[in-house]
Amino acid sequence: MCDELLDENRTRGLLTSDRYPGRELRSAAVTGAVSAVAGIAGLRDRVTALVRLWARTRKKCVIEGRDIGTAIFPAAPVKFYLTATPEVRATRRVAQERRDTYEQVPADVIRRDRADMTRSASPLEPAADAVTIDTTSLTLRQVVKRMIAVCRSRGVTVP
Repeated sequence: MCDELLDENRTRGLLTSDRYPGRELRSAAVTGAVSAVAGIAGLRDRVTALVRLWARTRKKCVIEGRDIGTAIFPAAPVKFYLTATPEVRATRRVAQERRDTYEQVPADVIRRDRADMTRSASPLEPAADAVTIDTTSLTLRQVVKRMIAVCRSRGVTVP
C-alpha cells in the first residue's frame, strides 16, 4: 500500500490517495485504531521511508504528524508542537468531523494521547527544538501567523 501511495503521488503536491479520502481517514474507526497501528515498528519504518522519499521530491513541504519533528525529520529547520486542552481539541474535532457528539470525544482525545505518549516505537513528545504553540485560545489565523513569523525568523521563506 505504501508503494502504491507513493506511485500515485509522484506528481501531486499532497501525499494523499483518492482511495482513502480525508473524511474516511478521520473516521471514528480509524481514529480508534491509529494508536495501535502506529505502534507497529516495522510499519512505522516503512511509512517513515515513504514520507522521506516523497519529501525529497519537493523544494519545500509542510508535514504534520505526531512524530514528524522527532523521528521522521529531526533535522527540519522549523518544527512546531501544537497543543490545546483536551476539551478544546474535542470541540474542534466535533466541528471538523460533524459526526460525533461532544460527550464521547474528550475521553478519546485523552486516550489517544496517552497511548501515543507511552508507546515504545517513537512516542509522542515535542522535539527539543520545536516551538510549542498552545492553540487553546487562538484562532487558526492567529496560529498560522505565529508559525509564519517563526519560519521567517529562521530564514524559511513563506509566500
